[in-house]
Amino acid sequence: MKYKIFAGLGGGFGGATYQYTEDFASEEAAEAAARDEAREIYNGFGGMHGLANFEAYLEAEGIEDFDEMDAQEQADVEEGYEQYENDDFESWANYGVEEAEDACPVCGTKMEYCESCIMYNCYTCDAHGQCLCS
Repeated sequence: MKYKIFAGLGGGFGGATYQYTEDFASEEAAEAAARDEAREIYNGFGGMHGLANFEAYLEAEGIEDFDEMDAQEQADVEEGYEQYENDDFESWANYGVEEAEDACPVCGTKMEYCESCIMYNCYTCDAHGQCLCS
């Protein structure tokens, strides 16, 4: 089944937007892909605009000597940060899927089939040309 993938970040980031359309074995597989896409978007901001970053986490936890800690202590701090970052991601992430029937691969809207032209046309983004009949 084809699904349209939507992903993005909430708040001032604008929310989920259309990313692509693809075949998936199940809706759950499509949702996992949408979540992964949102994670890539989140990671792309690298702690900017109020998103989690390691230095801010260390400061919030009152940890000043991370580089001087032994390997086990550093691993414990990194594990705590990973949980903190996952919680932060979940609070910002917006993602979802829709079944795609004749969806435009560029903008995700439903394409219209013209029997005279014998082709599907996207009138939203003109990705597949314009109907020759109009």
